[in-house]
Parts: sequence; C-alpha cells; structure tokens
Amino acid sequence: MKVIYGLGPTKLKFSYPVIAIGIFDGVHKGHQELIKKLIVCAKKRHGQAIVLTFHPHPVHVLHPEIYLPFITSLPYRLKLLEELGVDACIVAKFDKKFSRIQPETFIKEYLVNRIKVKEVFVGDDFRFGVGRSGDRDYFKQMADEYGFIFHGVNPIKAHQGKVSSTDIRKLIEEGNLPRASKYLGRPVAILGKVLKGDRRGTRLGFPTANIYNSDEILPPRGVYAVRVKLAGKSYKGMANVGFCPSFHPSSRQMHVEVHLFHFSVGKYKAFLTAENSTQQRRYDERSEEFSCNKDLYGQEILVQFIQKIRDERIFSSLPELVEQLKKDQRMSQKILNK
Repeated sequence: MKVIYGLGPTKLKFSYPVIAIGIFDGVHKGHQELIKKLIVCAKKRHGQAIVLTFHPHPVHVLHPEIYLPFITSLPYRLKLLEELGVDACIVAKFDKKFSRIQPETFIKEYLVNRIKVKEVFVGDDFRFGVGRSGDRDYFKQMADEYGFIFHGVNPIKAHQGKVSSTDIRKLIEEGNLPRASKYLGRPVAILGKVLKGDRRGTRLGFPTANIYNSDEILPPRGVYAVRVKLAGKSYKGMANVGFCPSFHPSSRQMHVEVHLFHFSVGKYKAFLTAENSTQQRRYDERSEEFSCNKDLYGQEILVQFIQKIRDERIFSSLPELVEQLKKDQRMSQKILNK
C-alpha cells in the first residue's frame, strides 16, 4: 500500500481513484464494511481503492482539553488498512488552518483538481469543512455538480445501536474486551517498536517487553493473558497494564510490560523493550540498559489483550512477586491454550 502524507501535489497518478474519507480510528467492523465496498467498487472499475484519513484527530486540535485516546495509532491504522487490501492511503495533516476550509473548497481543490476523484465513499456521520458544515447531502449535491459518484454507507448495527469508535473506547476503558473485540473484528491490541530498556524483569526470571503508552487507549490496570505478533510469528504471553507500583510507587506513567513464553534471541532470553510508536522514545532515562540482539531493534511488536487475570497490586517482597508471576503464567497458558 502506498502512503502519501499531505494533500499537496503528488507525482502519483491514479487511473480511476475511488476514495473513502474518514478518520477510521480503530478500523472497526463498520469501517471495514465501508472499505470492503470501496475495494469492490475500485476493482470493478479497474481503478484504485484509496483511503483519505486525518492526523492528528480533529478533537485533539480543536478541543485539546478533551481527553480522547486513539483506539489505534496511525502506524497500526495504516497496517490494518493495508491488510484489508487498500491500494493507497493519503494522510492529511489536520490543523486549525485545515479546519477552516470551506466544504466546497475541500471538494473542488483537493478531491477534484488534485486527486481527480471518480467515486467517493463516506459513513453516515461524516461531516467536513469549517464548523463541520458539510454533510452527506451537501456532498451528494457537489458530486452531481463536479461529475463524480457519491456513496453514503449506512452503519452496521451492534447490540444496542451502530458500531462506533466512541462505544469501543468506552468498552475498552470498562474492561469489556469480549464486546470491544467483537465490534473491532479482532482482539484489542497495541502496536509498538522494539527498543532498549532496563533488566528488572530479566533479574526476576520474567524478561519483559515494555510498551510505554501515550495516546492509545488501554484496558484497566491489571494482568492479562496476551498474544504477541513479532517478526511475522505469534507468541503467547502475559502482560501487566499499569504503573508497576512495586517498583515505581509514585509513577503516573501508564505502560505495559509483556512477558513472552518460550521465546529466545540468540544467547539472550526474551528481554525486549517495546515503545508505543506514537510515543517518541519517551522512556525512563534512569533505567539500566543492556545490549541484546541488534536485529530486534526497530521491529514492530503487536500485543493483543485476550483476557484479564487479576488487578495490579503492590507486593511486599520480590519472592512474593515471583510466586505470583508463576501463578499468572500458569493461568495465562490455560486461557491461551483453550
């Protein structure tokens, strides 16, 4: 999949560009249905299936006081779109200047003149232009005027209404992983990159991959059975979501520590440090570092949260913590072997 950053002039030429427009945070079942229609249409017309998305989220720019974590980081979103079969993704930078564009200007200057769009797909709640003044009816009117085809896709119904990113965020925050996963069409997950880190887990006999999270939503604090995708392979493991109070009692930086079962790299056991791709290398500079297999550095790690085992808590001694970790591992293996 080709990724194009910005809506400026591009050397890429499309023979028959068919575009889906939206943020697509989570790439949930509703988004997937829209994108599948996009791809079917593009193939039928012998054209290109293109997604136009926006980053950062408009709420982060226009209402920074509102806490709105992403379901999927931009790199994870792009990965999911590619897996669905999208030919190209245009990532438009959303800033205050862009937010003041008139709806007709957006359509005429960007979609018609620059991309030369032939067909457009949007969801039912799509709004665009200054003050969100453009809606589906207006888009249809402009399509007729500028000579392209408009498709408004109705939402997929869920248990109590349509599938939405807002509901999925709430479900993850509440710890309702089964329903959130159902609406996503896959397990709740975080994508990160392998970096250096401290050796605390290694010294305890449970080497870990640490993912420091900034703006992606996490399930409630606690220990989870997880599946991990790394370098094209799948591993079973367990993860702690929280502040690690036994070692950092005053910390308020939420992160994830993952222990992979039956994993080794060269002469070293499974000690990895993964940092969320949206977090620009923000990890504890005071941590002791060590060298592991350099081939791991920069590789992506995908952590899928399968089931919660217990709440996060403080341990009075290291032996007590190690004994609990052994119990957590047995429980995780039981859950993942079902």
